[in-house]
Amino acid sequence: MTNKVDCITVWRVRLEVKPARLPEYEALLGEDERTRAARFRFPRDRRRFVASHSALRAILAACLGMPAEKINFTIGPHGKPALEGGGPHFNLSHSHELALIAVTEREVGVDIEYLDADREEIAKTCCTTHELAAATRLPAGALAYWTCKEAYLKGLGAGFSIPPIEIQVAPPPVPLSRTGVAGNPAWSIYPFIPANGYCAAVVARGEDWGVEFRDWRWVE
Repeated sequence: MTNKVDCITVWRVRLEVKPARLPEYEALLGEDERTRAARFRFPRDRRRFVASHSALRAILAACLGMPAEKINFTIGPHGKPALEGGGPHFNLSHSHELALIAVTEREVGVDIEYLDADREEIAKTCCTTHELAAATRLPAGALAYWTCKEAYLKGLGAGFSIPPIEIQVAPPPVPLSRTGVAGNPAWSIYPFIPANGYCAAVVARGEDWGVEFRDWRWVE
């Protein structure tokens, strides 16, 4: 008898939406999200926030069979959102002009990073000496480790209460490698390349899961 393999759906969302459509997308957001969007200094950053969060609401609305604007979230102690009243687990990450949204029936975390020199230098601070040496052989460099570790922390809902440098992961891009912190190896990681110029990872509890990729299509 084979074990059932759950599917984690990872949506790829392009954030280069038409400015004229932003008010329509913003109307899907909750009051707190609109407040956060208004705080962005640059229109580009506000557009990316509105596009990624409205896509998240639209995807969850399709899962729940309810209007996107009616969805309510609860926020964990380290900032991880969940659906009020229960429902599928989800996680959102965005960088530059691309977002990833993971939806599944188990605890999950996802991270995406745009490949550039500044991010690479920041990522090096999360790596051990051994990981830094291994990173020189990876196309994404230290960012490959950074995405694995941040996705793991997001899945745990721990924020940065655990220093990333303390997290031990198998060298990317080995798929479904065991990873854990302080004797907790109960999570698996799937590093991948979501698009040219990016690296990413999705992490979930257990090993009996696979990944299905979908592209979010904006209504034009």
